[in-house]
Amino acid sequence: MNTLSLSIPFSGFEIDLLLRGVIIAALPKLYLKGKSFLLYPLNDQDLTSHYHPQFNRDSDPQTTPNDQSVIIKSWARCELCERVQSVQDLERLTQSTIWTNQGLKRHLGANPHLFLAYLRVYRLPQPMTVNRIENDQDKAGKFIGLNPAIAIDGSQPVLTEDQFDAALHALKERQPIITLEITPLPEPERPKPDAIAPPEPEHEAPPIQPEITPDALRSPEPETVSKPATVPQTSYELTQIAEVGNSSHGHEFERLIRKGLLFLGFQNSEENPKASLNPDSTGGAGGLDFYANYPYPIVGECKATKTEKVPDGTPAQLVKLGHKILKAHYQDCIKIVVAAGELTSAANETASGNQINVLRPETIQRLVCLKQNYPGSVNLFELKHILESEPFSEAVDAQVNHYIDAIAGAIQTRSNLIGLVKEQPQPPDVTLLQGIYIGRYSSSVDLQELHQILVELASPLTGYLGRRKGEQWKEDRFYFVREFDQLLHL
Repeated sequence: MNTLSLSIPFSGFEIDLLLRGVIIAALPKLYLKGKSFLLYPLNDQDLTSHYHPQFNRDSDPQTTPNDQSVIIKSWARCELCERVQSVQDLERLTQSTIWTNQGLKRHLGANPHLFLAYLRVYRLPQPMTVNRIENDQDKAGKFIGLNPAIAIDGSQPVLTEDQFDAALHALKERQPIITLEITPLPEPERPKPDAIAPPEPEHEAPPIQPEITPDALRSPEPETVSKPATVPQTSYELTQIAEVGNSSHGHEFERLIRKGLLFLGFQNSEENPKASLNPDSTGGAGGLDFYANYPYPIVGECKATKTEKVPDGTPAQLVKLGHKILKAHYQDCIKIVVAAGELTSAANETASGNQINVLRPETIQRLVCLKQNYPGSVNLFELKHILESEPFSEAVDAQVNHYIDAIAGAIQTRSNLIGLVKEQPQPPDVTLLQGIYIGRYSSSVDLQELHQILVELASPLTGYLGRRKGEQWKEDRFYFVREFDQLLHL
């Protein structure tokens, strides 16, 4: 049994058709190939003209959302994702899907192309009722996070493999849509209170940021992601990453890097010992030092170095083993060498030419310590943007450290503001706090940005401050509620 916490909102009517096996197509806002996600039903608007008339929208829906909650009954894996952009492509697509030309143009909007996702749909073991996400219509076709995660398995596919393959072939060839005769699966029981997976422990980070841009999700993700291996709980061990990386203990260094990556939120759903993230073992002869496929694929080699330089064989080994073990998936991976020593000129050239990032053990340890101290601070998708962009090789290490410094600065600003509010004899408004902040720290801060930070600190999820609303946002007043731990040295 696996779990998913990522979902994509689609029209409730379209999800009904997916659940009945009438269609396999969806129109997301991003590239989805290889992704797995829950199907979150939206309240339907009056868009009759956007669907062909033979699809009866008056039939009893299998998914009945309301204003406060939604019932999630299914999840999907995207087997194929196409970009459709020309007028001719749109005309051909309307002949093979439920959408009229007007409906496709509505989805297209001002974008240069549509994403057409081919979905293999599965029923959940039990339907789940979750709270409706605020403004969910604005997030249609995009990833949103759900907390808690929902248990899934692949035991109840809507279509058999043969039926799905036939539907996929017909859609790829833009053949007229055929309504398949599907024998309905037994309706699962309504969820019991304990059917939903328990929430993560308090020290764990909250779900990945709810909205993800298409650029952040270009890499395919193999199959459904399993629950992560046991995340290390001992902070003492993780603070040894830098020390062991600057030693000759190669196997121990590899094990600690795997633990650190798991702690940061990476996972591996595969059972290949040569492409693993299991911290209780190592890659061994002919195996990769680490590999993760969630939330995006990364692969890498570790090189514990005491005094010597990192030879060309280290990045070259990653290229060789990556192609050998991961095959075509290797090209979709972010590639990392974690090494303390300086690279030789040949190693640096190999790393740069093969888009390999070189990170220091100290940098990995800083990321781990940042998450240990402030669980929601490390955003893996922001990190992904850095790791997949030029420059590569040793230069990327400075950019990751700059990212850590920026987060530390944002945390320090919040700590400073809480302290200033605590000092005031009466709850100050935003303008007064701005003046006090500039005078104390000799640093300018935008008034609206300051207000947003104060509202964040006064939200129920943080609760460091309280807020008394004024008639206008500038008249909001804030008062001290509880202490904020000072930013620890990173």
